[in-house]
Order: sequence, then C-alpha cells, then structure tokens
Amino acid sequence: MSDMEQDARDPAPESERIRKWREERLREAERQKQERISAMAQERADAAATAKEEQYAVAASLVPDAEDIGAAHKRMAAQRRRKARRDTIQIIITVLLPTLLVFVYLTEYATPLFETHAVIAIAQPNRGTPATGSGFIGGLLSPNGLSQAFMANEFVRSPALMSRLEGQTSIVSRLSGDAMDPVQRLRGQKFARFVESAVNVQTGMMDLYVRLPDPDEAVQLAETIIDLTAGHINALESSLRDQTVEFSSLRVDEARAELTSARQELVRLQLDSREANPQLRIEGLYQSIADTDEKINELRFAIDKAAVSNKSDSFETTRTRELVSRMEAQADAARRALVTGDGDTPPLSVLLMEYEMAKLRVRIAEETLTAALASFSTARSSAELGRSVVQVVVAPQRPRNPAYPNTLTSLLITLLIGVSAHFTLRATARS
Repeated sequence: MSDMEQDARDPAPESERIRKWREERLREAERQKQERISAMAQERADAAATAKEEQYAVAASLVPDAEDIGAAHKRMAAQRRRKARRDTIQIIITVLLPTLLVFVYLTEYATPLFETHAVIAIAQPNRGTPATGSGFIGGLLSPNGLSQAFMANEFVRSPALMSRLEGQTSIVSRLSGDAMDPVQRLRGQKFARFVESAVNVQTGMMDLYVRLPDPDEAVQLAETIIDLTAGHINALESSLRDQTVEFSSLRVDEARAELTSARQELVRLQLDSREANPQLRIEGLYQSIADTDEKINELRFAIDKAAVSNKSDSFETTRTRELVSRMEAQADAARRALVTGDGDTPPLSVLLMEYEMAKLRVRIAEETLTAALASFSTARSSAELGRSVVQVVVAPQRPRNPAYPNTLTSLLITLLIGVSAHFTLRATARS
C-alpha cells in the first residue's frame, strides 16, 4: 500500500503535516524578518559611524594645530598694537594737540580784553503810558521808550558808529593793527567782538558791553558810545518832531488859505446879488406875498358884499376890482422872482442856495482852521516836551581783571570738542 493511499485512508496525518508546514513557514518568515531588521539596524549603525567619522574628519580639519593657533595669536596681538597706535595718534591729533595749541595761544599770544558793562534807559517824559499794547500784559511788554532803545541798539551795531568812533578815537585802526593778536584782530565789520549791546524787552533798558586791551580805554569808549548814541537818538527825534511841526504848519496855512477863499466867495456873491443876506429878503418877500393875499381876500369880500347890496357897478367897487387886479399882479411877480428871476439876476431860490453853500464853506473852513491850529499847537507842545532823556542807569566801571580769554573754559570746550571728534572718527572707522 502506498503513502497516498495511506493518506487518503487516514486524513489526520495530512492535516498535521500541513500545520507543521505552516508553522515552519511562519518561523522562517519571522527569521527572515529578524534578519532584515538586523541588517537594516546594522546599516544604520554603519551609516551613523561613517557620518561620525566624517564629522570627526571635518572637525579635525577645522581645528587648527598649535602652530596655527600661535600664528593667530601673533596676528591678533599685531592688530591690537596697530589699533592702539592708531587710537593714540588719533587722540593726540584730535584731543591733545588742539588743547595744547589752544593753551599755548591763550597763555602766550592771546591779547587780554577787559570788559566794562553799562546800562542805559531812554525815557520820554510826556508819555506816561506805553504807546502800544493794552492792559497789564501790554504795559509789561511795551515799556516806555522801548522803540528808542531798539533804535539805540541798532545804532550801536551799525557801521555808522564804527565810522564815528574812528573819527574821534581811531579805535578801529588800533584794533585792526598790531595791538591785537592775529586771531582776535578786527577784520571788516565784526565790531561786535569788542562792542556788544542787548535790549531787555521787559524793562526797556539797553545793556552795553565794551571789551578792550586797556581797562581805562574800555571805560572811555563806553562813555563815548553812550554820548554818541544819545546824540543820534535826539537827532532822529528832532528830525521827526521838525517834520511833524512843519506838516502841522502847512496844514494851518492851507486851512487859512481855504478860509480866505471861502470868505472872498461869500463877499463876491453878496456884491453880485446886492444882498447882504438873501434869506432876509426872501423872508420879507414871503411875508409881503402873504400880506398881499390877505388884503386881496379882504377886497374880494368887499366886492362880494357890494354885489349883494346891488352896488357892483359903483365907482368904489370898480376901483376895488382894479386894486385887486394890481395886487394879484404884484403877488404873481413876487412869486415869479422866487423861482425864475428877471433875466439879469438868478432866481432868489438859486441865490439863497448859493449863499447858504458859501456860508457852509466858510464854516467848514473855520472849523478846519481851528482843528489845524489845535494840531499845530499839540505838535509844537509835543516837540518841546517829547524829547527823549537818555539816562545812565549803571555807569561803566573800570575792570580789575581781564574777562577774555577765559583759559579754563576755552580749554574745557576744546577738550570736549576733541573727545567728540575722536569718538565720531572711531565709530566711523568701525562702520
């Protein structure tokens, strides 16, 4: 009997064999799986080891050796020495050398200047209140004489003062010559270095500063400037006052001429019309017309009364009618004279209008002359009482010590400027 026949007759061993075969296949698959996992893990480990070796190789190539490190230290030391040398040279050029030069100039060459200070006030006696501004704040902001103080300040700063001082004291030539060191020597119109002024807008006073190599000359120059300024302000105000008075005088002359012309026109009209006052004539004419009309009414009443009494043909009635006719003709002639005239002379209404206009021109001219005389009197009074008074509030005093140059302040400023320049150059070099 063959195995197939045996298996066909006995199915249990066949199923057992299949089960074993499947278990064997599962174990084989598991083993292959583990082998693949192990192979992959080994590959990863090998790759990690290779990468680490490569990193070590790169790190080893980047890490310098002792000789490279020593050379780098030498280069860094050389760079530090060059930087320190550059900074030292820069400090010497920007800080120490300018400070030394300024110190040598201030101590050996600079001409000492003595400063004197004066305070002047310009007041106007006829002005008790400020010319501008209103209220308390306006009074504070616009003190008396403030405009004159600004005028004096501008004169002190102008070349005109330099010309006058040069003509009186030759101070400009001396300040431009060897009496001053080359740095402070006067050049052009830069006179403010020696003469300076400022106006206090709250008090209306002007501060005057004079700086000269000699203290006595500084005091004398300050007094001379005060005198010149006072004369200049008075000359300006005198010119203004003269112009004001002259203008007021011209207005008075014009008003007088206008009044004379108006009066001449009125007299000419009176002579031409042969009427001293046409208004009185016209009033009398109106009164005459009214009286004539009243008489005419009375006569007509008498005529009507005679007609009622059957006496209309009587001699008295006829004479009364003739009288009424004549009186009516006189009234009509008077009325025509008021509006038409007689051909040679204008109507009385036109004459009255011309007369009234002439009287009005005379009255206006009289009022104009009165206003012009009042304005002239006011201008002349203002010219006499409005002279500005220059008062020396603080007189110039002889200084004891020179105010310029200030060595400590100048050196400190030079040092600060040099240090700022040094750090600025340093930051620029870094950027």
